[in-house]
Amino acid sequence: MKVIGKLGISLATVLSGSCISYLAFNQTDSFNSAVNKYINVEVPNRQQLRDTGPQVLGFLVAQFPKQILNLTQSDHFFIRDLSQKVISSASLPKGFSFDAFLEEVPGSTLTTLARNTFVDEDYFAINSEVVQKSEKELSDAFRQLLSCLPTSRQCARWFTESAFHGGKSGHNLYKTIFWHPEDEDHLETVSSVEEIILFLKALRKHSELERHRSLILKNNGLDLLRLVSISYTDVRITRLVSHVLGNLALDETSHKEILQKGWLRELQTWIKSKDIVVKSHSVRALANLDRDGERGHTYEDGIFVAYPDKQLKCCRPEVDLVFVHGLRGSPFRTWRGRTDKTVEGKQTDCWPRDWFPVDVPRCRVILVEYDTEVSGWTSKCPMQPEISTIEYRSSELLNKLKNAGVGRRPVVWIAHSLGGLMVKQMLLDAKKSLEFCSLHVNTKGVVFYAVPHRGSDIASMVSGKARYFLLPSFEVKALQKGSEYLENLQKDFVDFVQENNVDVLSFAETQPARIVRDTLIVSSDSADLGVGDFIPLPANHYDVCKPCSRWDPAYMRTVNFVKQQLDMVDIEDFMPALLF
Repeated sequence: MKVIGKLGISLATVLSGSCISYLAFNQTDSFNSAVNKYINVEVPNRQQLRDTGPQVLGFLVAQFPKQILNLTQSDHFFIRDLSQKVISSASLPKGFSFDAFLEEVPGSTLTTLARNTFVDEDYFAINSEVVQKSEKELSDAFRQLLSCLPTSRQCARWFTESAFHGGKSGHNLYKTIFWHPEDEDHLETVSSVEEIILFLKALRKHSELERHRSLILKNNGLDLLRLVSISYTDVRITRLVSHVLGNLALDETSHKEILQKGWLRELQTWIKSKDIVVKSHSVRALANLDRDGERGHTYEDGIFVAYPDKQLKCCRPEVDLVFVHGLRGSPFRTWRGRTDKTVEGKQTDCWPRDWFPVDVPRCRVILVEYDTEVSGWTSKCPMQPEISTIEYRSSELLNKLKNAGVGRRPVVWIAHSLGGLMVKQMLLDAKKSLEFCSLHVNTKGVVFYAVPHRGSDIASMVSGKARYFLLPSFEVKALQKGSEYLENLQKDFVDFVQENNVDVLSFAETQPARIVRDTLIVSSDSADLGVGDFIPLPANHYDVCKPCSRWDPAYMRTVNFVKQQLDMVDIEDFMPALLF
């Protein structure tokens, strides 16, 4: 390793020399002028001399910004990596910005820099001026924008109507489908923040549709989003704005305008956010803007690459780890680490992102999100209940994962609860279609955390007497014990596993959750697929997929299962690497 390290340093030195040589021979007059300027700079004391390293780099970057920016897009990995490190380490002169070179330098170059968390957001100035608006003017602007968007899709229409009545009835309307225009005067007015949130939720739903995205841009949607971003600091609003931006960036025709409006600065700031939702949506938006760096992949609504945060052009993952949450879960809640006072160190808010890259190098961690509800009354969109069926979601997620490049390399699925049924349905659907055949062929293993293969007693209870006031959702109905759908899915998937030599690891809960007494949400006999290893864990249904540390036995077993699929090490040889 030392030899390799010395070779790497030597090569980097040669390349850095080549970079300077390139500037010296191709930009002779400018280079000589820059050197003379620097030589004439006085350094009063030794301490300043030691601190001039970043200033020297900043001086060099400021003199040759376009050339160094172009080097960040070099096909040679070392030149590309070196030039990016030079920019991220440089202390730029006050007032300098790359924004002046936006027209001359490819947008992909600037996007690459924005994805680097070490680069200062001040590198990306904002050209477009923003005129502040009052709360009423913002509300009117949202109404005008939403009025320009089609409402042929029932969910889009429902969210739009919710937003339009947000001033007096939106808060209540969002939680029920029983609103009537005559009720408007009898409902309380919501705050300005809540009203803007309703507008943004409607805009988010519209931005999921390709045809609507171009209309949002055409009707100055980006300017309105910037106004909202400047006017409100509520994290819920920032989450929604970054979410909409990620959707708009799916269309390459929008990239130039997004860059010109100065959104790189905002996104570059947000990828450093402590809020995992803001960070995830911003990383997704930048990845969609960096189409060249992602080798043509697109990350649609609900698909997040938790790792690597660098472009795929700079790294070559060997395996895709796809995490699918369960009923009422999300990638930002389901995969958090469990708090344990006996374990030293900082708890993680996303263990797949923080731990797997250390223990399984060269992996790509993908988190999947989809809306789920227990009751039909509280559905995110009660107007189209059929979209919540497992079969519909399977078809939708298959297309999204394919567009993200899942299936081009080995795949290991990790799923919790209902998510395991989704994975089973997706793999069976993929087997039947030539379009997705590579996904099922390259599936090497599946990890199930408390998946109700044979149904859930709780789901049966909710669908029993409680159905009269709960109106169980499609997901809950599918989870009933004795369900014909589950029986067929179980039989077909076991056949699939055996025919395709797919390894399976299953975990089960052994402790009841707080919401019920003396009853497991998913019993051991239901969580046992009947194929592969089966391990009961001392945890309830919600904590069963939340290891407390990298030394947690369940996590270590999961890591070793993944490594076995890649023929890396045996279980007995595994010991987690230390985190520094």
